[in-house]
Amino acid sequence: MKKVVSLVLCVVMMVSMMTGLASISSAATKVASVTADKIGGTYTSVQTVTLKCATSGAQIYYTVDGSNPTAKSTKYAKAITVDKTMTIKAIAVKSGASSAVASFAYTLQVCL
Repeated sequence: MKKVVSLVLCVVMMVSMMTGLASISSAATKVASVTADKIGGTYTSVQTVTLKCATSGAQIYYTVDGSNPTAKSTKYAKAITVDKTMTIKAIAVKSGASSAVASFAYTLQVCL
């Protein structure tokens, strides 16, 4: 009887450890969402928007046509010029994991 109880306890401990490792593994692959230095909104002049990700080493990819970005979208390298009404959508990618899609809508109203 003691051997059966010991075996059951051993199996329970192994399952607990494996579950814990899975949690640690998924936490390690989380990528922070992309942020912008200018909030979306209405502007009366051309703006430049800088994107950032708090996850070290993550690469940012973005679109300006309203579609959701992928790792095959334009790779972010410098500030984006908002010279017309547009929505910037961006993700951050690291080690095959990606963040949620961040969306920043800008309306440009220039008086002529």
